[in-house]
Amino acid sequence: MRVNSEISQWGNGLAVRLNRSVIDAANLTKGCKVQIEVDKTGVHISPVKAKKTRLRLPLSEASLLAKITPELAHADELAQPLSDEVGD
Repeated sequence: MRVNSEISQWGNGLAVRLNRSVIDAANLTKGCKVQIEVDKTGVHISPVKAKKTRLRLPLSEASLLAKITPELAHADELAQPLSDEVGD
């Protein structure tokens, strides 16, 4: 596909407006991330595929809390405020 367009002023930068046929052909949407490459042949714009990564931790919350007791959690060692640290 070949389409002619025009470079316009956009704030302090320049912009190229893409028409609907270009947007549809390139699978672009508003707000999608794009990669811009410049080489001897020109400027190439392509969408960046979003990588969906899920954080995989070695231990789950349930496994970490399974054997917790007040003694293991040091609940018996909670600090007690001093008399001059407590307000009236």
